[in-house]
Amino acid sequence: MNTTYDWWLNMSELEYYAWFDNVFSDTELDMIASMFDEDELKIGTTSDDNKQSLDIRDSKIRFLESSLEENKWIFQRLTATVQQANNQFFQFELDRIESLQYTTYKKNQYYRDHLDIMYKSPSNAVRKLSFSVQLSDPDDYKGGDLLLKISSDPTQVKKTRGTVIFFPSYVLHEVTSIEQGVRKSLVGWVTGPRWK
Repeated sequence: MNTTYDWWLNMSELEYYAWFDNVFSDTELDMIASMFDEDELKIGTTSDDNKQSLDIRDSKIRFLESSLEENKWIFQRLTATVQQANNQFFQFELDRIESLQYTTYKKNQYYRDHLDIMYKSPSNAVRKLSFSVQLSDPDDYKGGDLLLKISSDPTQVKKTRGTVIFFPSYVLHEVTSIEQGVRKSLVGWVTGPRWK
């Protein structure tokens, strides 16, 4: 018999991460992955004064704005998936998706341990739920694993193309160095009012 010392207020299916497969078709994933040319990408920075810090991050990025008509279908598709994931697993108070970040990692590029929460947001919104859309086929690169560090034994999440991984923004995570090929992803953050 298992002994428990907690009385749960809500017995919902709470998890520290979740995933949904086939949110986008292969054709749609190709469209997203080819939205920007290499020369349109910028060096990824960190939230500390928005500066590049190679101790933490080495990648190229570009933001997708929801105000552009050609991007709205992506946000609409993700909205439905965010709501399903949040209702089923997290139950956070959420209200908007920030601009999406298209990210590429080439050989020897990485994103070391970090949190997605931004404490200096000018809108006082708090990042609560992070997600990553796997744009690349896992056979196209080696390394580049997304690791969630919930315990001393990190969890390596699925790399299946088209999978959307969700996890709380306060979870420590990293993308390991790329050994060969290119890893492409679409990263997003869902915000809400300050924690209570």
